[in-house]
Amino acid sequence: MPNEDSVKDHGDVAADILYSSQNIPRGFGYQTSQMIADNPMPPPRGNTQLAVITNTSRPVLPANPARKFLLIQNSDPVGNIWVAFGIDAALNFGVKIASGGGAILFDNNTPTSDVYAIGDIAANPFITIVDA
Repeated sequence: MPNEDSVKDHGDVAADILYSSQNIPRGFGYQTSQMIADNPMPPPRGNTQLAVITNTSRPVLPANPARKFLLIQNSDPVGNIWVAFGIDAALNFGVKIASGGGAILFDNNTPTSDVYAIGDIAANPFITIVDA
């Protein structure tokens, strides 16, 4: 570690940064604890869940005005699903998510209303929903 004399040889700015907490702008060096106190980490976000979609429309997610991300994936090998936002889903109406790994991702202008889904088979247990 350099001593104070060797740092001062490289200029007063370097010495001030290493040996003085008085002239350091917020967010650098010695004031880290103050920066953390002023800017706490946001609370954790995100939830991954499995859903069983049937041939009757039902809500799969409640409304969430703070939602900023939504992913719905259909891994069923044969059953398609349709999703709708704020209203009941219906076959061939809304957003179709095809069987075999079809998915829809919202990360900009994410719907915040209730999310409803319906499928074209009696029960599709291979739906993954991630929201944050």
